[in-house]
Amino acid sequence: MRMNTGKKIAVVAILLAVIAGPFMQQPVARAQAEVVASGAGAVKLQAGGSSVVVANEQSQTGTENVELEAPEVGQPAPGDGEPRTPGDGEPGTPGDGEPGTPGDGEPGTPGDRQPGTPGSGQPGTVDDTQPTQQDVRAFLYSNDTISIGNSVSTTYGLSGVAGNSQRVFAQVLTIGYDTDQLEFTGVEPLKDGLRIVSQSVSTRSAADNERQGIVRIVVASEGAEHAIVDDGSLLALHWRGKVSSGTASSAAVLLESVISDSEGDELIVSGAASRMAKNGALKKLRGDVNGDGKVTIGDLGIVSAALGKTSADPDWANYARADVNRDGKVDEADLNLVARLILGEAEHLPEALLTGTNKVRASDVFDLIYGISELPANIIAQDMTLVYDAEKLEFIAFESVDDEVFSIIASEEKPGEIRFLGIHHQELQHPSGDLMKLRFKVKADAPAGSATIAVTVLIAADGEGNELEIDGASHDIQIEAKLAGDLNGDGKISIGDLALLMKYYGKTSADADWESLKQYDFNSDNVIDIKDLAILAALITSPPGGVEP
Repeated sequence: MRMNTGKKIAVVAILLAVIAGPFMQQPVARAQAEVVASGAGAVKLQAGGSSVVVANEQSQTGTENVELEAPEVGQPAPGDGEPRTPGDGEPGTPGDGEPGTPGDGEPGTPGDRQPGTPGSGQPGTVDDTQPTQQDVRAFLYSNDTISIGNSVSTTYGLSGVAGNSQRVFAQVLTIGYDTDQLEFTGVEPLKDGLRIVSQSVSTRSAADNERQGIVRIVVASEGAEHAIVDDGSLLALHWRGKVSSGTASSAAVLLESVISDSEGDELIVSGAASRMAKNGALKKLRGDVNGDGKVTIGDLGIVSAALGKTSADPDWANYARADVNRDGKVDEADLNLVARLILGEAEHLPEALLTGTNKVRASDVFDLIYGISELPANIIAQDMTLVYDAEKLEFIAFESVDDEVFSIIASEEKPGEIRFLGIHHQELQHPSGDLMKLRFKVKADAPAGSATIAVTVLIAADGEGNELEIDGASHDIQIEAKLAGDLNGDGKISIGDLALLMKYYGKTSADADWESLKQYDFNSDNVIDIKDLAILAALITSPPGGVEP
């Protein structure tokens, strides 16, 4: 569509007024223009009732997009340098090249070479308001489940980067962990062009005279093309569970993350704490919906926004984190629970229990009792996974404490792990109760130290099919050093041990069951003979510590 000559001239005059305005000694009159931001890559020029929108960025084809609007009827149009005679009631126009301005309603007199009086129009301004920057946050999480001695990986990343104009080129993160529970084994990048520049592991004093492990990792992008511009996972940190005689809960906590852009500007990023149940999954602090390591009003806001959502909704994955009590729906119970957690007034939630002895010797047989505390009365079924240190312990059997109340209908066993499916035959009369006896045996060659047994997965369900995830539990067993010569494990060296040795007299390393019998070979010559009998007899007749086998 073509513009007529008048329209073209009007556009040119307005543009000239915008360009020349700041340099003119006399006040700008009729051609005052307003310049306002009009979206990305566009400037809107306004003069009186007319406007021109000019795209100041080329399109992908290289063609500029220009939208022109003609001046409204009745607005003055520029002439050839001669003054224009105004009509009745119309303001005067510029003479001798000088711009005129509106008068007091009377027609101006042309040719007097005097500039008109400035009107009341104010020049426009450019809106340079910057978009609001999002807060950059760091996260640390894991969905892995581990056994003692096996590995677990935690993932570190950033969110909120995509909403910021600056790109991330370098990062330094500091992570604290419990040295009694975890061993740091390494880190690897999850994004191409991300380099681990250096890493260090140290310890420092923590509360209660405990030692806290500290891992510091320096990360850099390999050039501008690999700068961090999007949200996502960046690093995988690898850990190994350790045997411990203390608490079975351990934590890997992001203490600090400092990021920097290409100009060297630094930003300390909010961290996120993650709690790990030993032999179990890494899990967040209860009520910590946003994963920042604490329960605050921010968590309450997330729950409030998700009220009414249930597991039946197709977008439940986006709101499941707000289901704090994990009953398949976000309701006032979750809201009230978070509020009480903020105030430190929350009641206990259901959790698994493991109770029993905590000191054993090699070859000992011992029982643990499994139960659940604060379990809702309408629970009918449960799915529980138990893990244990298979290098030191052997699982022997299980049985219900009361078959009329709770029974196991199916189980699946593999080394170091057992899964149970159980049912409740009647509504619970008490919120807490013992459900099942678990029997273990300490292996004969188990070294002194500790071993852990833990409930890592526990899901309960009611009669409506609603599922409830319940916190697990763990129990440490301290394996005490066995007395040399105490073959029957009764804590003393006596004639009973001598009789046991005689049972296997003559056995050698060529026998198929030698691995279980070599503890009777005191002098390690691969045969149980008169020499071993003599050593044991000397241990029986000598005071403790008087004879070395």
